Amino acid sequence: MNTDHLFDELCYQLKVTPSQRGEAHIACPSCQHEVVAGQTHFSFSERGGYCFACSYHAGLRELWRVLVGGQPPKETLPRKIARRPARPKANFAQWEPESLVTRYEHHPARFGLWWDYAPTLEPETIAAYRLGVGILPKGSSKCFHERLIVPLIVDGTVVGMRTRSLGCDCGANWLSPLGSRMILYNGRRLEASSDLGNCDGERPVRDNVLFITENPIDALLLEQKYAHVCAVATLGVSMWRETWTPLVKAAKPLVTIVAYDNDWAGNVTAEHREAITTAWRGKANRAWAPMPEQGNKLVERLQSAGIRTELFPWGQDPSMPIGADLGDLLRNPLTSTV
Repeated sequence: MNTDHLFDELCYQLKVTPSQRGEAHIACPSCQHEVVAGQTHFSFSERGGYCFACSYHAGLRELWRVLVGGQPPKETLPRKIARRPARPKANFAQWEPESLVTRYEHHPARFGLWWDYAPTLEPETIAAYRLGVGILPKGSSKCFHERLIVPLIVDGTVVGMRTRSLGCDCGANWLSPLGSRMILYNGRRLEASSDLGNCDGERPVRDNVLFITENPIDALLLEQKYAHVCAVATLGVSMWRETWTPLVKAAKPLVTIVAYDNDWAGNVTAEHREAITTAWRGKANRAWAPMPEQGNKLVERLQSAGIRTELFPWGQDPSMPIGADLGDLLRNPLTSTV
């Protein structure tokens, strides 16, 4: 079968409309990341499919077997599949982000809603990092509900946002509005740079423990709780940039700990590989496939650069559920150690 016919037939079977560029965005058949504004992790075209969250990839025939079932037909009539109109590029500045963040900071239930999510988050931390609550600008996201707002700030300028669901069913707990620039959150701990943002006060990395987390609030909770810890957040397991590696080395931490979430893509160790595998295969309608272990890969990358690096030992605590993050340890007021 001609691949363009197979692509059109697959779009027809899945009831998806490809973009003008000939790309169809759907939930990843491996990690199940859904399509939300700023979260289009998986797409397929005539050349096959790829997920930027877990690196799952497959050709059209394999996608047919996984998503439709069985073997693709050998012959089919060409289908005329309509293309979505091209979405104009978002200009984050057009929303006056500074004014938005100020408004989010003045939400009447700001502190209470943040404490519902992270009970140990101190008022001084909420204020210093300008954490807020609000609805994202119209057209910037598929979510129209109030969310917890984490501004991404570089040199005093709001360049983006990372937002956390307050319980709505909009497809992703964490998402960013269109046009947001992804940075190394709290990365100013390492050095001043255009992609290293936020950071309140001085805290030297040299001879301290450096944590690398996914979640920006995990980084804040760590620094809030431990005076000898510095923490940054990549905002995703696949977001590490090679330019950050020499900055970590130059900062000379005592040890660097990669503390991504307790799942296959984040952290998987020999001690709990079987448990994670079983949990992923047990998900309903999930086409499970081994994914790159991004936490392990980052550890190896930093170690190869001569940086003393360890993986956070999730496997030593069997009580922590698969999918837990570092914040699940730190958000509990009764937790005394990491």
